[in-house]
This record gives sequence, C-alpha cells and structure tokens, in this order.
Amino acid sequence: IDQVHMKNIGILQFIKSLTNYIPHADIYKKELYIRFRTRVAKLSIPPGKTPISPLATSGKNEVSVTELKDGMLDFLEQMGQVDGNYDFCLWFGSGDGMSYNNMLLLKEYLQNHNDPFQSFESRQPILQVWQMMWTDLCRIFETHWGTPLNNNPVTLGYSAKKIGCAPPSNLKKVDYYPSVQLLNLVHDM
Repeated sequence: IDQVHMKNIGILQFIKSLTNYIPHADIYKKELYIRFRTRVAKLSIPPGKTPISPLATSGKNEVSVTELKDGMLDFLEQMGQVDGNYDFCLWFGSGDGMSYNNMLLLKEYLQNHNDPFQSFESRQPILQVWQMMWTDLCRIFETHWGTPLNNNPVTLGYSAKKIGCAPPSNLKKVDYYPSVQLLNLVHDM
C-alpha cells in the first residue's frame, strides 16, 4: 500500500469537503480538480464500454452445499475456467445469508485439496448488504409492531394505525420499501 499516496488523497479529499461547504473556499476547486487529475492520479483507466457476458442459469439449488458447488463450477466453466486450465484470480460470489454461509461451508469442506481451483481458494463469498438490511428491518417490525388491538403509543402498529398505514401481511418477512418508508415516517414524528 502506497502510504504517501493514501495520505495525499486523504488531504485532498478533506480540502474538497471544505470547498464544498465553505463558500469562500470555492476559489480552490479548480486547483483541487487539477491535483486530483495530475499529482495524485494513478493509472487512470480511459472511459469505455466493459464487455458484459451474461451467464446462463445453472438450475442448481444453493441451499444444498453440493448443488452450490456444482452451480459455481458451472458458472466458472461458462467463463472458461475449468480444473487444470484456469486463471488464478479472485472470484467473488455473493448472496443472501444462507448462500453466503453455504459458500463458507463449501470452502471449509474443500480446504484440504492441494489445487487452488479444487479447494475454491480463489473464491471469496460476500454477504449482500441489502439482505442484512432487510433482515434487520424484519426483526424491527416483528419485535416492535405490537398486538393487533394494541393502544401502546410506542409500538409501530399503533403509529401505523394512526397515520392510516395497513399492517404488513407477514411481520417475519415484510415488504422492504413500504416498511422502510413507514419506519422512517414513524421515526421522524
């Protein structure tokens, strides 16, 4: 890691924040723009189209660890990566909580293979952030909704009833956007 470069970028980003919020610092914006594009620029990639290669579905069920492995191998094969002939680079796989956990289990089960392809050494599971947010939202609604005939003003159900919002059909799996809207509205009251 180039610490000097990181320090210079940090300083310029701090000054950029100041120029965005302090009207008298507007005179430095042009100089900052030039410094970002010259002094601290590193290997800038020219703008252009990135080739996109959509992958076919595999028909495998990611709930089963063995089928998850078959599905991941199928996706890699579609990208030209097969056992014995592959590019050793990091491959990211993302999913919800169960898929993420199964990818971790798969790596654990295959860790004793000598070949990096067979051990899935280069596969890096990533938990989708939206999934965590949705899970947390469901937890909040399930915990703080209250009973149907509740008159407790600290519950979400009471507030929703007062502003005319219909209750979610399933508190364990709420619809994301309407529930976030309701939660933000109730929180701002």
